[in-house]
Amino acid sequence: MFSEKRSSISEPGWQDPDIDDRGCHGKGTRRRDRQRRWVPRTAAGEIATLPGANEAIDLGGPAEFLTAKLLPHTPELTTAIGARLRIRFGLVDGLLEDLRTGDLDLVISSVRPRVQGVTGMPLYDEEFVLVAAPSWRSRLPGDAPDDVELAAIPVVAYAENLPIIRRYWRSVFERRPDDLRTICIVPDLRGVRSAVVAGAGMSVLPRYFAEDDLASGALVALHTPEVAPLNTVYLATRTGDLDRNHRLRALASAIQRLAGT
Repeated sequence: MFSEKRSSISEPGWQDPDIDDRGCHGKGTRRRDRQRRWVPRTAAGEIATLPGANEAIDLGGPAEFLTAKLLPHTPELTTAIGARLRIRFGLVDGLLEDLRTGDLDLVISSVRPRVQGVTGMPLYDEEFVLVAAPSWRSRLPGDAPDDVELAAIPVVAYAENLPIIRRYWRSVFERRPDDLRTICIVPDLRGVRSAVVAGAGMSVLPRYFAEDDLASGALVALHTPEVAPLNTVYLATRTGDLDRNHRLRALASAIQRLAGT
């Protein structure tokens, strides 16, 4: 966990930045936070110890999932663990590697973890929806446009190879989206959503991430398949950690309970 370095600053109660001694986790490196923190002291001037004050759990995952599904429940999460919660956004491969090496304690993974020493538990089935601004829907013929008609709308994609859109096309239309025209690449679904709301074109988003815009009319669903494409999100930990660490166990339990709300 964390060890605190005695402050050389004369003001009572001010503590030097934390030093992350979890080099500890195998890399032998230290990270320094850049802000001084107020630390309560006893009447004798000693640093008062608060439960969990010097401890933190590091949680990594996709920015859109953590922002939409978990961060609104931050008070419940931090209360459950009795310690600080540090969030890291990133891509799944890098996050799972950081979990394996000990730089992260838990990871929300959009793929089943296949990393030695890492265990994944199914957490949430995300449903995907093909969306665009209402102006694009009005240009399509009929109420149930097919894949050829949809191809007339430019695409806002997460990456050059259209990973989410390609999965949707293969699942729903049983073919590759080779005839789609990409108008914008944004490597963050929050940016994809903003561009689509602005009218740039269509994209595929997790329903939980688009549902407020769908409800308000800022976005419309362009297609309603009989069976919506799903992707299982996993909660990943180092194998055995939940049995050994009660704070991790409490956080995992809270995440499982809150992710579906």
